[in-house]
Amino acid sequence: MRAFHQHGSPPFPVLICDDAPQFKKLTEYLGLCWIHEGRHYKKLKPLLLLHRQYIELVLGQLWDYYHELLAYKQAPSPAESERLSAKFDTLFSQKTGYSTLDDRLALTLSKKKALLLVLQFPQIPLHNNPAAN
Repeated sequence: MRAFHQHGSPPFPVLICDDAPQFKKLTEYLGLCWIHEGRHYKKLKPLLLLHRQYIELVLGQLWDYYHELLAYKQAPSPAESERLSAKFDTLFSQKTGYSTLDDRLALTLSKKKALLLVLQFPQIPLHNNPAAN
């Protein structure tokens, strides 16, 4: 890592990874892995049935949105990019009343630039998880 940092410019123009801080200086454009992001929601284990239902609903919305991003990669357009950006804001700014889930949604919203790097570079993958291929 130190050799990369001493080089002066990032060795990779675009890198898709999890949210680990050591990757931030290796690249000019850091994209986050959607599979890793989805795992944060699966780790939530509420006791109340209603809260579990909220998580299932949000996970369904998240993966539906992921599939829309996959479709965008096949036929990118400025209009679709704007629509997907706005939909991201709507999806991840929603409030469920389950504070732990609402906090997780807000964290995902704060990662918008890295999660939606595909809107700028449609050729990049949405994840870096070979098991998801």
